[in-house]
Amino acid sequence: MRYWTEEMRRERAASFLAGVRATRKAERPKKPRDELSAQALNVLIKAALEPTTFLLDIYRALGLHGAAGKSAQQELTARGLIRLHRIVRKGRGAQPQVMEVTETGVVLLQTRGITPAKRLVKGGYLHDCYARLIGRWAERQGFRVSYERTMGQKVFDLTLEEKDGSITGVEVCLSGSAELNGRQLIKAAEVAGVKEVLGLCETVAFSRSVQKVVKAVDAIGLYEKKLRVGLLADYIGEVGVNQKGE
Repeated sequence: MRYWTEEMRRERAASFLAGVRATRKAERPKKPRDELSAQALNVLIKAALEPTTFLLDIYRALGLHGAAGKSAQQELTARGLIRLHRIVRKGRGAQPQVMEVTETGVVLLQTRGITPAKRLVKGGYLHDCYARLIGRWAERQGFRVSYERTMGQKVFDLTLEEKDGSITGVEVCLSGSAELNGRQLIKAAEVAGVKEVLGLCETVAFSRSVQKVVKAVDAIGLYEKKLRVGLLADYIGEVGVNQKGE
């Protein structure tokens, strides 16, 4: 009969436990790299299909409380699937947020058979988002809205047509220099058949810079009554009033 010392017993026990741990680790299924929590995936799908839905409205629509929604958003952000943007609004309080689905997020959704909503106007996500918000506001006012409408030599971000047929051309002035935007607005004002041209900016400072360019280019005031430079917040309605922007 073999005699087991206490040291030998400990070594055998340690060897046995190491084998058990190794077996359990090998049997544990690997988590796919693109696997998301159900909550995060639902938030991503909602944002992709309804690109102007505010963040807190997405949470509410999916029945997510603040903490659960925030967790889903952080998961998506950490994976590089979304970017958050703040939208200008009238009045005081935090600006509401919208969720842009990145190219990585689009690819992930497409592998699941989901195609995000197409942009209605050329340019970046925010450009399209503001155009959509203006369009919704205009429709509530009774206008007929068209996106990417070509009139003469100009393609307008959107046009707002009244019942009598008069047309207002709208340009979302976000990117580029004030010089470029101002000259584009003058070009828009030259189009026959357009009653009014609106150039809408996010900030007062940028709108003033664009206005200076417009006045310099149109030195004799030929389009002074036809062309206006304003703020986006005045033409997208009272958005996000009850939101905290989280």
